[in-house]
Amino acid sequence: LFADRDVSRPRSRSSKRNVRDFGPKGHDYDRASNEFSEECIFTESEIDDMLAERLQAKLSRDFRTADSIQEKLWDGGVAVHDGQKLWRADGVSFGASNGPKAGTERGSRADRNRPYEISELSQELEDPDDVKFVVDMVERRREAKDDREYDLADDIRDDLRDR
Repeated sequence: LFADRDVSRPRSRSSKRNVRDFGPKGHDYDRASNEFSEECIFTESEIDDMLAERLQAKLSRDFRTADSIQEKLWDGGVAVHDGQKLWRADGVSFGASNGPKAGTERGSRADRNRPYEISELSQELEDPDDVKFVVDMVERRREAKDDREYDLADDIRDDLRDR
């Protein structure tokens, strides 16, 4: 699967981050539930607009704005799960969460050092060399993030996504 690629260094993305098309909604999140609770103060269109604005802020590395929008969504009855690219406004959270970040405490980085686990949502890899490659690349990405080499971490992420 990956044998024809030189993976010693991830590909350069130049301006790829700024060119990505997220479609008519401006974001790549799916709605997890068709229900809206009375706690949700936003329309679906308003939620789409805020998710799009938040995504652009994240891509621009304006995390203060992105976090502010996430807080506004949470306070307005909308839960967002970045890892699964889902949102919901049915009054149900995505996990053990008392705030906007599913499964973590606000601002927690406690899961940063947990071992990598292949998600059930991931494409199944049959070749053990492919599995080892992915595990190695995920570790390289973690190290790059720890070293604040975010462009390298993004390159590794995009390289894995494009495979």
